[in-house]
Parts: sequence; C-alpha cells; structure tokens
Amino acid sequence: MNTIKEKVTAPTAAAIREISVSRVAFQPPPKKRKNAGDDAAGWYKVAYSTFITMPDGRRKEIRTFSTKGMANHSTDMMKKTRDAIHSQVEELGLDVRLGAGPLYMETDVFWNYLWVFAEHVWLGRVMP
Repeated sequence: MNTIKEKVTAPTAAAIREISVSRVAFQPPPKKRKNAGDDAAGWYKVAYSTFITMPDGRRKEIRTFSTKGMANHSTDMMKKTRDAIHSQVEELGLDVRLGAGPLYMETDVFWNYLWVFAEHVWLGRVMP
C-alpha cells in the first residue's frame, strides 16, 4: 500500500516590530509630452518599511510603495502593506498575531497616522 504522509506544521510565531515611513520622494512630471493630461503634474511616492522579527531573532524588511493612481492614500497603502505582510508570512509559515500585530493588521487608526506623517514630511520639504 502506497501512502503519502504530509507533514503539517503549525505556523512559527514572529512579531511585527515596526512599520514606518521610510521614504518620501517627489516624482516629477514626464518631460514634454503632448496631451499629458493628468500626467502634467508631479506626485509624491511614499515607501513604507515593515520590519518583522523572525523566530531566530533576524529582521525581515518588507517595503511597499504608493502609486500615482491611489485615490484614498492611507486606506490604499494599508491594504497594499497588509497584503504584502500576509503574502510574506504565509510564504515563510509565520504567525504575526503577537505584540503589535493586531494593531497593524486589524485596526486602521495607525494607518491614518502614518499617512499624515508622510504628508508632513513632504510639506516640510515644500514649505520654507
């Protein structure tokens, strides 16, 4: 009788250590293009860095970037970053429900604050 036994392992605990705005960069408009329309104005690209403490103590960084087409920046970046976190932890077989994990993964207050912080960074660069 031939049987295949699959080894089922429980996820290993890991913790989201930090999510922060790692970069705010102005993206200039394209150079002289006819019928540029909405592309005539530049925009700010924001990068979030998520640091996960692995079970062996190493840090894993996950970076996500805003796009020009995002309508609701804080919500869109929240969804994009959460999707990236879910994808990575699933791939690595991790469980990030420890520590601040629920704050980042189940509430949206933090994400609103994070986007407001990014706006202050770029306003600080524009305003004297």
